Amino acid sequence: GLYINCYQYDLCTECKNAKLVDDVHSVYKLLSFIEALLDAVDLYPSSAERLEGIADAFELLIKSNLPRATIDAAEKRLLNEGRYPLFDDVHAVVTPYL
Repeated sequence: GLYINCYQYDLCTECKNAKLVDDVHSVYKLLSFIEALLDAVDLYPSSAERLEGIADAFELLIKSNLPRATIDAAEKRLLNEGRYPLFDDVHAVVTPYL
């Protein structure tokens, strides 16, 4: 069959076919992204509902697709190393969602 790669990552939580890779590094990056979204809620109160909704959808995707051990290891990495550098600039992360 025809296979089309999806490039709309911001919409993947709305896709019934969305799956996550069982990889600690990848989950660590996604958790960093979620953390940046949630940090932005105070900075952009008018977009709080949208930002929280996106974060909640990604968290649900994580919990429904990955083993607890992978999630725990990624959360530990986030705690020990801090946010993945790509997501340090909260303003840059959330601009597409405002």
